Amino acid sequence: MQARPRLSVVVPVYNVERFLRVCLDSLFLQGLNENENEYEIILVNDGSTDNSLSICEEYQKSHQNIIILSQENQGVYAARNNGIRKARGEWVCFVDSDDYINPNSYSYLIYHFCDKQNDVIRFWTQIQEDANIHKEQDCTGDIKFEGTGHEFIKQYGLDTFCIAYFYKKEFLENHHILFSPYIIGEDFLFASTVLLANPKLCSTSCRVYQYLIHPNSASTKRSTEHVRKCTLNQLSVNHDIYGMISRYKHEDTMLYDKCIETLQSKIPMILSRMFGSNITLKEFKEIVKKEKELGILPVKYDKGYKGRIIQCIINTLCATPALYNPAKHIYQRLFVPYVLPKMNRNK
Repeated sequence: MQARPRLSVVVPVYNVERFLRVCLDSLFLQGLNENENEYEIILVNDGSTDNSLSICEEYQKSHQNIIILSQENQGVYAARNNGIRKARGEWVCFVDSDDYINPNSYSYLIYHFCDKQNDVIRFWTQIQEDANIHKEQDCTGDIKFEGTGHEFIKQYGLDTFCIAYFYKKEFLENHHILFSPYIIGEDFLFASTVLLANPKLCSTSCRVYQYLIHPNSASTKRSTEHVRKCTLNQLSVNHDIYGMISRYKHEDTMLYDKCIETLQSKIPMILSRMFGSNITLKEFKEIVKKEKELGILPVKYDKGYKGRIIQCIINTLCATPALYNPAKHIYQRLFVPYVLPKMNRNK
């Protein structure tokens, strides 16, 4: 009987022929032996209409540890769930097919951190905004936090990216954790669900993941209808997380308050998406009312001068709905064409 692999790498694939080879090549530079079944790569083709599937099949011919799954186009959440169910590894991680991994990162994490009695191993990501420049970083690092998921939340808040972790497969199965059917924010909800399940967690300073921002990603598409769906999805994610934390309001107020703080930190992004969508003033008022009922509004920042300015703008806008349409006009006519392109997300 073939030994169980140490790691299962789940890669959703959808119309990424431009980026896929870079991603796959990086996964074979991880210092792990595919012939000895140290890891498997599960490529989940989500109904691609370009040459992505052909590229997957090409790599499968020369690498025995590649598994290809195909499904009708359902979205990244379904592709990742399909990969989780198929995974045979002791550990599971996720890589988006337009991103890549620094060399030898996975072997370093496995040999230095995975032998400890942890359910989750956390590492760092680096944002890349130029698809033609491939930066690589030293993946070595040490432990910056070790404790429970709840202790991590109390210190750092909820986490946004599901891609920044190794997850013990048994932990995910025992807690029935899968991705929810959202087009955006599903990673935030997944990572939050994992942390709230209170795993034994090790957070490292290892820089492992190179996250590529490009115009066709779900987080950067700017059609009005897409932005509307993103806005409503993100609000639903916030409400789902609130449903998980509501019991801690009296059981563990510090945990509850830190989670609320994280949900409040998402409000500027949600508002910016509202401004780029066709959400009406009436809908805006209903959204504000709901967020106030949950205690997510008004926002409360304690992060210096910039934070207080953001807090003032958000709370003034939500307290004075008549400002919504003028603010939306300014955002679409000035901020998006002139300010947004110059913003550096790494700062």
